[in-house]
Order: sequence, then C-alpha cells, then structure tokens
Amino acid sequence: MNKAKPTNRARLALPLQSILFILLIGGIGVQTSFAEEERTANVRDNWVSGELSLFGLGIRYERMLGSHFSLGVNAYANLDIIWNDFGIDASARLYPWGETFFVGVGVGPHRSKRISLTYDYNMDGVAVTPELGWKIDVGDEGGSFLQPGVKVPITFGAAKYTEEPFLDFKDEGPKEGVAHGSIGIVIYLGIGSAF
Repeated sequence: MNKAKPTNRARLALPLQSILFILLIGGIGVQTSFAEEERTANVRDNWVSGELSLFGLGIRYERMLGSHFSLGVNAYANLDIIWNDFGIDASARLYPWGETFFVGVGVGPHRSKRISLTYDYNMDGVAVTPELGWKIDVGDEGGSFLQPGVKVPITFGAAKYTEEPFLDFKDEGPKEGVAHGSIGIVIYLGIGSAF
C-alpha cells in the first residue's frame, strides 16, 4: 500500500502546534503565579523594548489604552542563512487578565527571502502577524521588563526569483509573479523600560 508523502506544511504543523501549546500552558502557569501580586499591564502608559531572536533583532513601542488593550508599532529583521524576513507592523495587543500575558496581532509591509537548493526568491507583500507572550516587570513595577514571546508572520505577496536554483526544481517552489503566502516563526525575548 502506498502512503501519501507528507507535505512541507504538514511537517511544519506538528512542531508549531507543540510550541504554541507549550507557550499557552506556560502562560497560564505564569499568569496564575503573578496573580497574587496583582500587577496590572498599564502601570505606565509607554513601553519601549529591543527584541532579540535566534537570528534577528527588532524594536517595539507600545502605548497602553487601559489595563486590557494596547496599540503599538514594531520593526524587525531575521537574518538566518536560508530564511530572511524584514517587517514593520502596526500592532494591537489584548491582555485578557489585565496583567502580564498578552495575545496580539500586527499588520504591515513585509519582505521575505528564501534560499534553498531547489529555489531562491524574494517576496514583497503584507504580513498579518499573530503573537502571544508575557510582559514581566523586573524589579520595580512599571520599570524595566522582560518580554518573551512568539510571533508568526504570515506574508501574502508574489514571488520573484532572484537567481536560477542550484538544482533544476523550479516547479517545486512558488510560481513567479503568482500571489501566495509564506509563514515564519519568530521566538523572541524583549528587554525594555516603561515611562
């Protein structure tokens, strides 16, 4: 009996689901441990942070609009060997309990570059970037903070090949000029201060 060959999307789905499940369960545990201290997300109105990921960096500004909601802007670049992403997002975050845990989404222009043995292309488009994480005060409430999280840029755009592929498998990659999507995963740690 022939089994269907798993697609790249199917191979990516299980690790992504596992990471999100672990972060969600961890967030509930962190949230309950901080609940006794009754910290609120809006101790200060303005939060600025730098973000580091395995192969990238970013900067973020967030303006609190009450204890459960914020608006902001962020810019980031991920520069690994085979997958480069650059983006600027307008973002909104919801703090469901009004404390440290947040769920957010960003929207903005995005550029992706993919390099592989089978194809090499650039894609300019618009990214919708869901994220979740925690904003944890370090020391005085509303002072310095750590912000671990994960975001998943989902870019919609058209591919443009930059070079001929190393191997002649161009049919396996996205079709040039055809609209399609690209998904990335960014696990980051933000370090910043409030004012």
